[in-house]
Amino acid sequence: MKWLLFLTKVFYAFIGVVLVGIAMLLLGYALSEVFNAMSIDSHRATNELLNAIGIVVISTALVDVSKFLVEEEVINKRRSSSSPREIRRSLTKFLSIITIAVCMEALVFIFKAGKTSSASLIYPTLLLLAGVAVVIGLGVFLRVVPREKIPHAGLQHEEPKLLHQSSRINRP
Repeated sequence: MKWLLFLTKVFYAFIGVVLVGIAMLLLGYALSEVFNAMSIDSHRATNELLNAIGIVVISTALVDVSKFLVEEEVINKRRSSSSPREIRRSLTKFLSIITIAVCMEALVFIFKAGKTSSASLIYPTLLLLAGVAVVIGLGVFLRVVPREKIPHAGLQHEEPKLLHQSSRINRP
């Protein structure tokens, strides 16, 4: 059983490295597009710069997802990770990453659509509404799933004594 746990950690670490590698390739491509856009006319340059922003947003989301996977599945792998506190924390973190990427991509599409026609604003608006729906859904989930009492590490018995002793200190 331990070899299976080790194998899954190696798999998730590999996936994390692959995602970061793809993100770096995308960033390199975006930078080359930015440098190429400097030598062309201003209308095409604006479109290329907006494309580069979209690529940077996607690569940032890839790095964040990779970091999340490595943190959750490789570094912080706990045997009892199904507690409500862990589920809340993991889901909040993951959906925050996705929502930020979706909303940033929607803003890039809005800027692109603003240069063409108002009919092309439908997709970016729906994408932005999807991001808002994810945030609302996450809020409902966090409201519904019960919180666990989180004990403070070793301080629950010592803290009242310290507070009680500090009130007895004579002050000049």
